Amino acid sequence: MLWKLFYVFSRVALFSRGGGPALTAGSDKILIVVAAFAMLTLTMLNPVWLVVGAAVFGLVVY
Repeated sequence: MLWKLFYVFSRVALFSRGGGPALTAGSDKILIVVAAFAMLTLTMLNPVWLVVGAAVFGLVVY
């Protein structure tokens, strides 16, 4: 799965925009994905609570 993610990212993002702008444009999304992955793999958190927490966070921030 990680290989597929790398492949798609390298073909779409790196070749269309260049490496630096592609990474900085999506840096907030990368941080969200890393945080969600860490929460789900390193804790016994139910994924439903992750979705509910993200929705509440979105309502408060945006």
